[in-house]
Amino acid sequence: MLDVLEVEPQVAEPDAPEAEPPPGVPLVDPRSGLVVEPGLLTCLVAADPDDAVAIADRLGRFGGDDGVLL
Repeated sequence: MLDVLEVEPQVAEPDAPEAEPPPGVPLVDPRSGLVVEPGLLTCLVAADPDDAVAIADRLGRFGGDDGVLL
């Protein structure tokens, strides 16, 4: 678990970040169709573990901008 917390994102924070979204906005990965509703425990399972890893990397911003929406 500690190794995960030490991973540095490859995406730089902007100089002027956008305003925070209002409460209750879901986290959406349009590429996979995943919608994570706030306040719920969500588990990600895939037939191919590499698919789940790719989604987690996009949601965690550990790669380029792949269109994840908040």
